Amino acid sequence: MSAHISMAVSSFEGSHVHDCWSPPPYGWVKINCDASRCQATKLSVMTAIFRNHEGYLVGGLSSSCFTSSACLVEASAIRMRVPTVVNKGFKSVIIKSDNKGLINRLSNYYHSV
Repeated sequence: MSAHISMAVSSFEGSHVHDCWSPPPYGWVKINCDASRCQATKLSVMTAIFRNHEGYLVGGLSSSCFTSSACLVEASAIRMRVPTVVNKGFKSVIIKSDNKGLINRLSNYYHSV
């Protein structure tokens, strides 16, 4: 895959979001994603929204599965969908999540391929 992947971490404090959505640069797509997990049922749910520089929705996904970690379902969905976005013609992708550990791991992954 020949694409430029940029990672960003959203800043959250409690339930108050400190940053607003901003469009990616021209020709880029931004993937905003989040996941959560119910401890009792072990059901994880993940959602990702893909928008272009004009803010138009160019893709998205929502998935759920039983996992040991919400991070796993979020990471898997991102890794599966980035090639789809690149195949649609977007060669530069920004991935934004509130999960700093996930962003660090994905940054390492995409910088090594």
